[in-house]
Amino acid sequence: MPVSIEQIRPGAVFRFKTAARRVTSLSKPLGAGFNVNWEYADRLPRAGKRTGSQWVHYFRANAIEEIPDPGPAAEQRKLIPLQRVVGCQPAPVTITLETRCPDKYAIVDLETGELWGHTGDTFRRLSEAESADVAYVAGLASGAQRSHPDDQAVHRSAATGEHNAIRESLAALVGRYDDHALRSLLAELVAEIDARAAR
Repeated sequence: MPVSIEQIRPGAVFRFKTAARRVTSLSKPLGAGFNVNWEYADRLPRAGKRTGSQWVHYFRANAIEEIPDPGPAAEQRKLIPLQRVVGCQPAPVTITLETRCPDKYAIVDLETGELWGHTGDTFRRLSEAESADVAYVAGLASGAQRSHPDDQAVHRSAATGEHNAIRESLAALVGRYDDHALRSLLAELVAEIDARAAR
């Protein structure tokens, strides 16, 4: 027996053979009826769609009975760190941050790994250097003792400068000594320094 037309109202949920449907709205009267706009009660897609619209008399004929609203299924997302799982809200939420300096904030998507910043007008993906800054600050926040990639570049640069100074000093000594054995030894040291610097 079809459900009564009086039962069909926004927010009502009906059991169907495939899945429960929630009435979201009704169209204006069209002749002897109206269209029923609906969504799956658990908000999960079936055959690629989550919503639909049906002529009221077909909707009534296919609906088995009115049921209490089961609410949306608790959607979950897997995060990158150790595949941690978190629950989703039933509806989108707005997160507001008031600041006069939006460039000092970064947004990390732990599901996709994307890093975002905000210009004050729009969101933008962070550059590789800015992403390194975020990783460095996150390491400090977790108590890890880490060095920033820029610091490593400075150390590499300093090491290269020291290498060049030592190499030049030894190379200058090679030409000063007539002792063949000493000259050969100094040349080997220069070659060893070059080899280590190339690693």
